[in-house]
Amino acid sequence: MATLKTQVGSPGTRKEVGHLVLAAAKVADTKRVRARLSAFAKAHGAFVKAADKVAAAEAVRDAAHAAVALADVTQDAAVDALVLALVAGGAPRLAPLKGISTYSPSDLKGLATPKEAKELQRMTSAIAKRPGLTPALKKANKAAADASAAVLRSIVSVVPRERLYQESLASRDALSQPWETAMAYLKRAAKVADDDGAAGLFATLFQRNAEAPKKKKKAQPATG
Repeated sequence: MATLKTQVGSPGTRKEVGHLVLAAAKVADTKRVRARLSAFAKAHGAFVKAADKVAAAEAVRDAAHAAVALADVTQDAAVDALVLALVAGGAPRLAPLKGISTYSPSDLKGLATPKEAKELQRMTSAIAKRPGLTPALKKANKAAADASAAVLRSIVSVVPRERLYQESLASRDALSQPWETAMAYLKRAAKVADDDGAAGLFATLFQRNAEAPKKKKKAQPATG
């Protein structure tokens, strides 16, 4: 039988191992290791709770990043619409942003998301001050300004969510060593209990039958 690996780097594996040990303890006589088992159960419960908080914070953080990406797609589309409106209003087709930005439309969209948003904010502010804007250009300019503002807001929203995620990670990782220590004490106590007459306790808690090897598929007879 294989002994469970308890010194593991993966939080997910640590949770799984702890669950297996505690489940096995429910069907075993653990009176001789009651104190160590209780200490481990407490350490495991704290670790699992912290790990669940990490998962929740990660989901919120990832959703915030996804919102930035979606806002950036809208921003790029707004740049294209603004360029078309500028050209329709008389801007040179080959250099529609001449006098407005040092970037070409493609270079503008290739900037890092926050830098593109800030440049677009500056551009739309300058365009809005021009006299005689056509209704179409006014509409496209406002849409571009709104899109860039939405990007900047979404970026700001990532900051506290990223902070929460990092804090939850630190809290979970701080509980890794107490988990490992409590597990080590429990394993040693189970071995001592085995020697003192509780034969099989260590195996019940920490050993599992290896998986049976998969049967080879029988070769199919050749058909003529």
